[in-house]
Amino acid sequence: MVMAGANSDSGGEYEEGEGGNESEESEGGNEGEEGEGGNESEESEGGNKSEEGEGGNVSEEGEGCNESEEGEGGNESEEGEGGNESEEGEGGNESEESEGGNVSEEGEGGNESEESEGGNESEESEGGGVRNVSENVEVGIYS
Repeated sequence: MVMAGANSDSGGEYEEGEGGNESEESEGGNEGEEGEGGNESEESEGGNKSEEGEGGNVSEEGEGCNESEEGEGGNESEEGEGGNESEEGEGGNESEESEGGNVSEEGEGGNESEESEGGNESEESEGGGVRNVSENVEVGIYS
């Protein structure tokens, strides 16, 4: 008795494969462990909810995420190393050439920061209020 499609090499849930969802030790794919790219991965380069990973959504010039170009793995990717909507970038959400951080440009982390050193609208002034300086001047006519 011959069953069609039995013992075939196709299908999901691969282990140690390049790409595919729910894979372990793979380069790319969602929910992968020790993989480059993919969401919810540990020790991976790219992906959301990752630990020790350089990845993130909507990054440019990063390694990781889905819909990436020139990457290895990930869903809807073309020759890319995993990740969501990233183009050759190392992590960060909506970042350009940055190492992490949300909406930062060429910065190392931080939200919408521009290489500033804190401080609230201060101008190196040395306080002081309105000081009344009075001198006792006696003007009189002595006869």
